[in-house]
Amino acid sequence: VDRADVILLLIDATEKLSQVDEQLAMLAQKAFKPAIIVVNKWDAVEGKRDPKGRPVTTRTYETYLRKELQGLAFAPIAFMSGKTGLNITATIDLAFDLHRQSCERVTTGKLNRLFRRIIEQQGPSDTVGSFAKVYYVAQTGVAPPTITLVVNKPELFRPNYIRFLLNRMREELPFEEVPIRLVVRARRQREDDLAST
Repeated sequence: VDRADVILLLIDATEKLSQVDEQLAMLAQKAFKPAIIVVNKWDAVEGKRDPKGRPVTTRTYETYLRKELQGLAFAPIAFMSGKTGLNITATIDLAFDLHRQSCERVTTGKLNRLFRRIIEQQGPSDTVGSFAKVYYVAQTGVAPPTITLVVNKPELFRPNYIRFLLNRMREELPFEEVPIRLVVRARRQREDDLAST
């Protein structure tokens, strides 16, 4: 996982997701690696009936996977068959596309404009009415794309608000299908001194 550029998480469509599948998905998530959820043996289940008697479709199977692998909600799903060759080339092409996405760079100006707009529309606050102020935003790394926010009160950026920011970034930046590392930190004392002179 650590050495991979992109992870292809291979799922057997004829079996229920196992604990090992879920653990591998968690490893990919914790390592901030782009991942494709690859559903193999699709030819063996497509159109068959599920336990409730409904036909199995890509939509119903995707709903099942999204519920079970919530940490990879952004990861694309590829349905393929190793036996028939269905969708193998397209899945490999998708892996290269994810690698390109994870290596994209966004300008500091674009990031600052985006975050200014997001914070103005719906910024984090606490129960006593303190509001967050973002001093600046920059992309500080690729593979995974790493965005650093320098703010007045990092403690206001709670997990729910971080998820909200990540979703907005996926909508606006070229990182729709790859993990994004978001670093929120306070301005250092030296930076404060320079800003006040």
